[in-house]
Amino acid sequence: MTSCRPEDDTRIRFGRLYLDSFPEQNLQDRKFHNVSYEKLFTIPTTTDVFLYNPVAVFFDNKGYIYVIDDGVRKALRFSPTGEYLTTYGEDGDGKGPGEIVGIGDFGVVGDSMVYILDNVSYKVVFYSVDGILLKEEPWDVPPRRYQQTIAGRQYVNYTYGPTVLESRLDGEVNSLFSRSDLVNGENVEMGGPDGFLITSSENLLWIFNRHPLLLQYRSDGTLVYARTTVDYRDDFKEPGVEKLAMGARQAFRPVGRLYHVRSGSIEQNELFIQSINPSGTKLLSAIDVYDVISGDYKYSLPLPEDGPYSTTVQNGKMYLVKDSTVVVWKIN
Repeated sequence: MTSCRPEDDTRIRFGRLYLDSFPEQNLQDRKFHNVSYEKLFTIPTTTDVFLYNPVAVFFDNKGYIYVIDDGVRKALRFSPTGEYLTTYGEDGDGKGPGEIVGIGDFGVVGDSMVYILDNVSYKVVFYSVDGILLKEEPWDVPPRRYQQTIAGRQYVNYTYGPTVLESRLDGEVNSLFSRSDLVNGENVEMGGPDGFLITSSENLLWIFNRHPLLLQYRSDGTLVYARTTVDYRDDFKEPGVEKLAMGARQAFRPVGRLYHVRSGSIEQNELFIQSINPSGTKLLSAIDVYDVISGDYKYSLPLPEDGPYSTTVQNGKMYLVKDSTVVVWKIN
C-alpha cells in the first residue's frame, strides 16, 4: 500500500491517489457476529403506494425512513413503522421549481429539512419534512455528491474541475482533496475517485466505491485518518476507465472491482458500510462495522437474505432494498 518517497514528500501513494501520511493499518480478517433476524414489515405497507426502483434508504434522528426511488426520480418519506407520509420532487425537465431529473444524493438536516442533489440539473433542492418546497441552490459545476451538516456546512464532491472534494460555510471554501492529489493529475473513474459521503457531527466520512478505502476529514480540510477497509488485500488493483464509442460521441465507464455501495449509516460511533463480494467469504454482500473515531474495523454482519441488495443499518434494524420493496428486519 505504501511506497518509497523523497524525504520532503509527506504524502503516501495508494494506487493513483496521494494521501497525507497516515498510521500503519492493523487489518484483521472478518469476524461475523452471531445474529438472527426477525422480519418486521415491508415498505410500502399498502398497495396505495408503489416503489418503481428503490436504490437507497436514509433516516432522520426521529427514526423516519426516506426511500430514494430512482425509477421516478423522487424521495418518499415513511413513518418509523412504514406508513407512507409524503413525496419530494416534481416531474419535469429540471427547470421548474422542485423539478428533479436525477438524484445524485439525499440528506436530512435535523428534524425539519431534507434536500435532494439533482446532479443533472445542477442544483440542490430543499424541502420541509412535510414536503413543502423551501428553496433551490443552483451550481455552476455539477456536483457528484453533496452533504450538509446541521450547522449549514456543505461538503461537495465534484466530477470535473481542479477540486474533487471541498467544504463550504458562509462563503468560506476549503479544498479537502484536489485534482493534484491524483497521481500525475490523472482522472480516475470518469473524473475522480467515486464514493459516497456521510457527515459525523461537522466532520466528513468519504467511503470509496472502487477502492478499499475510508477517509475522514475535519471541516478545515485536515485529514483525520485514511484507513483501508477490511477488503484490502496485497493484490489490490487500481480501477481503470474504459473508453467507448457511442455513435459520434466518446463515452467512459469504470473498470474494476466494486467494494462498497451507496448506502451507509452511523449510530453510536459505529459506521456501517456495505461490502460487495466481501473478501474471504462466499457471500454476495455483508455489512462491515467500523469505529467512527479511529476508523478501526470492529465486526461484520451477514444479511438476512444474501444478495446484491442495497442495505442500511439503523436503530437496531436492517433495511434491505429488494426488487420494488424495502424489507425491514430486527437484528437480534
